[in-house]
Amino acid sequence: MKGGIAIFLVLAAIIALARMGKEADNGSGGGQAANEAWIEPGNITGDWPFTVSGGTLRCNPRDGGGAVTFEADDKVYAVNGPALTLRGGEDIRTIWRDTGDPVAPKVNIGPVIERGLDLCG
Repeated sequence: MKGGIAIFLVLAAIIALARMGKEADNGSGGGQAANEAWIEPGNITGDWPFTVSGGTLRCNPRDGGGAVTFEADDKVYAVNGPALTLRGGEDIRTIWRDTGDPVAPKVNIGPVIERGLDLCG
């Protein structure tokens, strides 16, 4: 399982580096802070990657590459590498949906990371 964590962190770092400096519309509204957005199935590209029905996605742009977190059921989960190392939080793997495929065992979380990094704008 250590290899899976390493792959996740490398993927998160690559996405973070690719998105750094890119301005994006944060898509927040309805009284939410500029660095957060409610996400749920249907408003994220691709398959919903979590076992929970929705939650608040946040990004802290002061954390270098941007620490992306996801809050659901009163728990804050680290979504990408910077959030894991700088913010701590719950292990995202506890709510990360399995695919049943041994080659790609988890649903792609890339769209959630990208949306979170957009919030850093």
